[in-house]
Order: sequence, then C-alpha cells, then structure tokens
Amino acid sequence: MTSASPKPHACVVLAVDPAKVSGWAIVARAPGTASELACGCNTARTADARRRAAESAFAAAFIAGLPLVVCAERWSSHGAFGGARTQRGLGAAWGRWAEALEIAGVPKRRIVRVYAQTWAGAILSAGGRGWTRERREAASIAYVKRRFGIECGADEAAAVCLGVYGMHCAEVAAALPKARKGTR
Repeated sequence: MTSASPKPHACVVLAVDPAKVSGWAIVARAPGTASELACGCNTARTADARRRAAESAFAAAFIAGLPLVVCAERWSSHGAFGGARTQRGLGAAWGRWAEALEIAGVPKRRIVRVYAQTWAGAILSAGGRGWTRERREAASIAYVKRRFGIECGADEAAAVCLGVYGMHCAEVAAALPKARKGTR
C-alpha cells in the first residue's frame, strides 16, 4: 500500500467488485479498536440488490457515526480484462453501480477506484507476475476465512479484501471529509 495507514481510517467502506455478478462488502473500524471488521458481504445481480447494498452501507455508517466511502475495483485495458467486449461489459456493470450510488446519495468525491493488482498486491502479496486470476481468487477466499472467519465465494472475498485495502489506503484518506477549522 502506497502511503498506507497502519491504523484503519475512521470510516465505513463499501467495497465493490463490479461485474455481471458483483461482490460487495462493508468494512469498518471495529469500535474501540485499531482493527477492521467485515460487517458483511454478498453478491448483487440486480438493481434492487445494488440498492440494498448501498442502503446497508449507509446504515452501517450512520450507526457507527462515521463517513461512508465507496472503494470499487477498476480494470486496466490489458491482461485478462483487455478485450473490447470485456471492457464494455465491465463498464456497463460499473455504470449500474454508479447509478445506484448516485440514487443513494453518495457524492462522487466519496468514490475511489482501485486496480485489482493494487489491492491484491497490498493485501495478498499477489500483484506480481505468476498470479493468475484463479490463484488470486483462492488466496482472497483463504484470507477472508482466516482473518474474519467468513466463508464466501470469490466475488465476495475480492470485495472484502478491497475493503480492507480501502481502510488503509491514501486514496480513501483523501476522500474523507476534512475537519472544519475550529472543530476537532
């Protein structure tokens, strides 16, 4: 993690791995600790499921009294996601999430996009050569089970890992609301 914070940011992260079947997770700082807590994860295939994910994240942020930041996976135009048809499909999948987040009232400045190689390199040490998508998926599933005791599929595991990355990365820190002068 570039400029990573060792302590989780004071926020709730809705992490989204947008695709035809999107994995999503809510990750927050565990109350009274310096550790993350995976509040839940699931998949979304429909507009209603994406809306429920956004509502769940807003509820978690409201209950915790913390700001919400969305951390979504972004794709490079080469490698496994490089084909024009794949790029169009992934763009359409992200567009459905962007619309759900807009309807839910998430400001664009609270949305951060991160390449899969970036979060996987930081969380799984899986950013380098020799890491196939299948290997990254297996490592994500194992990480989530070991760290949080959650058994889930590859889509949800990727979202949880992305959320953990988001809780420490500089990009999310930059998206957090700034403290106003005269307040602490």
